Amino acid sequence: MDRIKGDMMILVLSLALSSCAAAGSAPDVPLPAADTPTAGANPKPTATAAASPTDTQTPTPEPTQFSFQEQLTGRPSQLSLWIEELDQRSGKVVVNGVDLNRPTTPFTVDWGDGETADAWFPFQHTYADTGRNYLVAVTAHYSQTDTDAAELLVRFSPPRHRARPVA
Repeated sequence: MDRIKGDMMILVLSLALSSCAAAGSAPDVPLPAADTPTAGANPKPTATAAASPTDTQTPTPEPTQFSFQEQLTGRPSQLSLWIEELDQRSGKVVVNGVDLNRPTTPFTVDWGDGETADAWFPFQHTYADTGRNYLVAVTAHYSQTDTDAAELLVRFSPPRHRARPVA
């Protein structure tokens, strides 16, 4: 029965989104409270504060509002990154990119090996250990509160795969 309810919920949401897309709008949908399991989902334990001896009733949490409009029309990232050069032997990498918002302050680059820098494109770095991979995180600063970020994987070694015996 729970499976049927879950399938019906998905169908109703799909129809609501389809009709809103045709009308050019998107609905705000209340999400179930964190302690209410959804169909087909494993309920997760929730942490609650210890009740005092005078507490006789647990307050019902307010449902969280999820806005499809915000998810569909939110500001997409304007920052893109790519590897322009990678020397497997020396560990030298050159990362280039573009930011359509044209920040007026340098980007902050976290090279993933403990080194950071403030610089403009293209960025250049040499890794001491080429036996592992690194995640480069770049943050663009437009004002004190407005930023954008992107990440890029610098791959020196292939992914590890363990073969499992077939039973």
